[in-house]
This record gives sequence, structure tokens and C-alpha cells, in this order.
Amino acid sequence: MTTPPGPKGPHPEREALERFAEDIEMSLNEIGQSLTDDETAATFVRTLQICARAVEGSHATGIIDQDQLEELLAVIVGMEQAPRLLA
Repeated sequence: MTTPPGPKGPHPEREALERFAEDIEMSLNEIGQSLTDDETAATFVRTLQICARAVEGSHATGIIDQDQLEELLAVIVGMEQAPRLLA
């Protein structure tokens, strides 16, 4: 049995993530850093994990609701992909 080919054409979500990764990389380049550097990438991802915990704390204390929590965490998860998208 063969696997059917994947969808052809542009993948808007992936393209948006790639553009976002490039924007993040340009911002880091301005301070002499790069997500292609393993140490910088690890620090970037750890920082986002800390941000995710802060967002979860905001939800736990009622500052944001469930929908807002999910949206903000989705943004953070997207940002965490940046180092892999640039590699």
C-alpha cells in the first residue's frame, strides 16, 4: 500500500511561522545573537517556557480566561518553533 501524497500548494500556517521566525531572528541579530546558535536557541526556548508559566499563572488567578490562555499559549508554542525553522 502506498501513502497518498500530501497536499500541494502553499501552506499558509507554515509560511506565517517561517516569517515570524525570520522576524525573531532579525531582532536577535540586532543584538549580535542568532537562533542558529545552540546556546542562544536553548535560552530563547527556556525564556518562552517561563513566559508560558506566567501566562498559566494569569489564568489561575483569573486575570485571563480559558480562551485567552489557549490563544496566548498557541503563540508561545509557535515561537518555540523558530529555531527549528531557521536550521
